[in-house]
Amino acid sequence: MGKSLVIFQRGMIKIHHSSDFIETLAERHYKTLLEESPYNVKNKLETGLKKLLDKDTKGFLLILIKQVKTILKGKPEELEEFVMKYHHLYKAINDTNVVSEERKQEVRVLNDVINEAFNYGRFSRKYSGWGAYALTNSLNIEVCPYCNISYSSTVQSKEGKTRSKLDHYLIQRDFPYLRVSFYNLIPCCQTCNSDIKGRESFSISTHVHPYIEGYEDSLLFQTGISDKNYSENIENSINISLIPGEGFNERDDCIIRARKNIKDFLIEKLYNVHKHEAAKFIEKKRNYDDVLKKFMETYSSSKGQKLWTGQEIDQKIMEVLMEGIRESSFSDFCFDKSCFHRRPLSKFYRDIAREVGLI
Repeated sequence: MGKSLVIFQRGMIKIHHSSDFIETLAERHYKTLLEESPYNVKNKLETGLKKLLDKDTKGFLLILIKQVKTILKGKPEELEEFVMKYHHLYKAINDTNVVSEERKQEVRVLNDVINEAFNYGRFSRKYSGWGAYALTNSLNIEVCPYCNISYSSTVQSKEGKTRSKLDHYLIQRDFPYLRVSFYNLIPCCQTCNSDIKGRESFSISTHVHPYIEGYEDSLLFQTGISDKNYSENIENSINISLIPGEGFNERDDCIIRARKNIKDFLIEKLYNVHKHEAAKFIEKKRNYDDVLKKFMETYSSSKGQKLWTGQEIDQKIMEVLMEGIRESSFSDFCFDKSCFHRRPLSKFYRDIAREVGLI
């Protein structure tokens, strides 16, 4: 396969649902949009075909009709394959050098048919039944998978409604026939969807795709804090960066892809804005160390002997007590990957906890 022209957005956290669950949603998405009102994609494409006169415009619309299942529910790899195979035809049809008014009208008709059949505005405003609200509510991605900083929750009530933004992996302007493709709609936050959106060309071979993978363990946040700079002014000593996790190195394909994500989404710059959060966490760890030290001194004194006697029962009691202190001190944090899609900065805190030896 040659170099892709696909324009992607990229993710830090892999979407956590099972493949069976995601495929069930994709199938519902496909069947609803294909033939049910108000979408009726199949009917709108077939009706639009009758309005076209030229061989190439009719030919491209026939491709969309024949490949509509791939377009609506194809996996990321299938969407990229479709673009590689057919997008050059669409670009040629829309060649701006065309001067004939008849030809311009033909192209306008084709684009009108595509825009009406794959109408994202209609999908995004659908508040009942299957639409953007039902999709984001079903996925239940509470924290943006691109940055893991901001909430991206969906709420519907009599008092009001809000939902995750839906980012188009393949941007609407260039790929209008993929505007409502299931795997092209990723729930995310406003910042990642609109404020830091790249315009370069990407493919799944060069960037991380959150329906396929994340970089939860392959790249880890670090603060640069050590015993030497573990001073009172912790925040000034912190510089947030990402380094390869255990078993990974910079030459690994997954790291190379993730590095491009990090650059495009300004991840290290954004997290350095939040380094006060790291400072507070490290200060909490320092307080925890002090409490633990006092506890160990008290425990040793009450035993009338040095702490670690080598007796198995003594060690087990101490381990249980120490774990209780740790859980009490860090009860507001969850360091398990299962929390990454539910709690902002959860990967950040997990990685720092590893760096400072908490877990």
